[in-house]
Amino acid sequence: LSGASFSRGDTVQVSVTPYDGAASGAAVSTSTATVVNSLPTVGTVSLSPGTAYTNDTLVASAVGSDLDSDPVALSYAWTVNGSAVAASGSNLSGALYFDKGDVVQVTVTPDDGLGLGSSSSSAALTVQNSPPTAPVVAISPADPVEGDALVCELVSPATDVDGDTLSYSIAWVVDGVAYTDAVDGALVGDTVPAGESVADETWACAVTANDGSASGSAGDDDVLVEGACGDGSVTLTASGIDFVTVCGGTFDMGCTPGQSSCQSNEFPVRTTTLTRDYYMSRTEVTQGQFAALMGYNPSLFWSGGANKPVEQVSWFEAAAFANAVSSAAGLPRCYTCSGSSYSVFCTGSSDPYTCDGYRLATEAEWEGAARCGEDLLYAGSDIVASVAWYSVNSGSQTHSVGGLASNACGLYDMSGNVFEWTNDRWSSSAYSVGASTDPPGPASGYDRVYRGGSWAWVSREARVAFRGALGQGYNDFRIGIRLVRTAP
Repeated sequence: LSGASFSRGDTVQVSVTPYDGAASGAAVSTSTATVVNSLPTVGTVSLSPGTAYTNDTLVASAVGSDLDSDPVALSYAWTVNGSAVAASGSNLSGALYFDKGDVVQVTVTPDDGLGLGSSSSSAALTVQNSPPTAPVVAISPADPVEGDALVCELVSPATDVDGDTLSYSIAWVVDGVAYTDAVDGALVGDTVPAGESVADETWACAVTANDGSASGSAGDDDVLVEGACGDGSVTLTASGIDFVTVCGGTFDMGCTPGQSSCQSNEFPVRTTTLTRDYYMSRTEVTQGQFAALMGYNPSLFWSGGANKPVEQVSWFEAAAFANAVSSAAGLPRCYTCSGSSYSVFCTGSSDPYTCDGYRLATEAEWEGAARCGEDLLYAGSDIVASVAWYSVNSGSQTHSVGGLASNACGLYDMSGNVFEWTNDRWSSSAYSVGASTDPPGPASGYDRVYRGGSWAWVSREARVAFRGALGQGYNDFRIGIRLVRTAP
C-alpha cells in the first residue's frame, strides 16, 4: 500500500484471502497499525562568506524538509574553537564572538513541532587575518617648487580590526619610475632630500601598512613640481601661451634710484606688496595665438606676423581675449563682455586678484614682474637695445616675440616691441592714494593704463616705471596684450 494513500494518525489494516483457482478460502485480517509522525530532516549546512575575517557576520544556510508536510523550524548551535557561544539564529557576529584564527562551526537541528530530526553540521571555518586599511597620506608641500624637499606625511594611520601592531613601508615614484637613493639604490624614507625635485616632474608617495601577516592597500598622494618662483621656467601653458611664475612680495614702484627721466605720475615712490604669486605670459600674445581663439587678426603688421605681437587691439578686445583663454581652460571668466570682435564691451571685477581665470595684469603685477627683484632702467638691463625694440632699432615695425634678452624672470619684451594693456584704470596720482597691498587701481575712470614701451617710441617710454593711458575703447598699432593669472 503506497504511503500516498495514508497520512499521519490513520489506522491501517489489511485482509488476506487465499484462492486456489477454483474457490476462495477464509479471509484472515491483520491487526491494525497506526501511522506515526515522520521526523524532519535538514540538508547540507553552509556558511557564507566562505572566507571570513574579524568583524564579518557569518550566515548559516540550510533547508529543512518533512514527509508529513509539517512546517519545519531550524535551530542553530554555534561553536567557536569547539566551545558553545551564547548566540542563536542563523547569523553570528564576528565583532562579538570571533577573531582572527578562531575556528567557527554551526550545527542545525530541524523541528516539525512534534519532534526533532537529526542534526547536520557545517564544515569548520577558520577566521582569516584581516589586512590593515589604507592610510591617508599627503605630500608636503602640496605645491612644491623645484628643489624643495618632499615629505610624505601620515594624515590618518591605517587601522587593523585584528588589533595587530602595524609597520609601514614608503615608496616614492617620480614620473612613473621608482625613486631610490642615488648613492646605494635603497628606498628612501618619508623625505626626499632638497635638490632632488625638478620642475614639471610628478612625484608620488605610496604608504602601505603591514600587520605582520599581510599588507593592506596603499594610501598615496602626488604633486606636480613647479618651476622655482621667478626662475624663468615655464610653469603653465594655456591655448599655446607659455607662462612663468612671478613671485609676490614687496618692492618699490615708481621713480626708484635706478630710474631716470621720470614723469610726475611716477611719484611718490610707493612700497607695494603683492600677497600672491602669479603666472605671467612669457611673451606678448602673438597674432597667431590671438587669431586662433578670436577668429580675426586686427594687427597692422600682419605680414609674416604669426609670431609677432598682436596689436591694434582695444582694452575691451584684450579683456575678451583673456576670457577666451579662460573658457578654453575651463576656468572662470574675469570680465563681463557683450558684443564681439571690434565691437566688444567689457567690464572687470573690483578685485582682480581673486579671479581664478586669465586676465590683464594690474599695474603692480606688471611692474613687479618687469623689475623681477632688480632696480634696472629697463626690464632686464640698463642698456635699452639689449632688451627692447624701440624707435632707434625697430625699423619702424614690430618684431617676433622673444627675439631679444629676457629679464631675470624669463619675461621677454617687457620693454619695447608693443605697449601692453594693464587691468588698472588711470590715475596720475595712483601712488599717493589707495592701497599699497594688492592694489587694484582706481575704481572709476574710462582710461586704462598701458606699460612697457613700443617699437615706435623712444627709450624713455621703455623704462619699467613709465606709465601711459588711453581710452579703453581705443585701439593702436603700438599696443598689445600680455596675460596673467593668480597662482592657486
